[in-house]
Amino acid sequence: RKEDLVALRLLPEWLVVVRVVVVHLDLARAAKTGLFGLLGDESVQVVDVASPLVEQLYELAERCERAAPAVTVAQDFERVDAEEMDALVKRGAIEAYHDREVGERLRPAILFRLCTKMCNH
Repeated sequence: RKEDLVALRLLPEWLVVVRVVVVHLDLARAAKTGLFGLLGDESVQVVDVASPLVEQLYELAERCERAAPAVTVAQDFERVDAEEMDALVKRGAIEAYHDREVGERLRPAILFRLCTKMCNH
């Protein structure tokens, strides 16, 4: 635990992934959106929950899932308020490390992963 605390103090800010959303989309269409790099080659996006990019990526994931002829496992696209997520992350850090300063360094994020295999369809 002490090592974790030392590591957390090394950088002024850390993004903490609190949710993972998979976007099932072929590479050509992913590249056209520009949300996964110009060539669709940035298949993982870790985005601060307060960024407007979060809503764009959520909308893309929802559109892709709605357009699928069949979905094996539906994802939860419920949005959680950015301030609520931030408070949750900070509270968790304070409880775990008993250190308010470390909690202030943490920001909640959502990991959006591009899956071109259409494995959920």
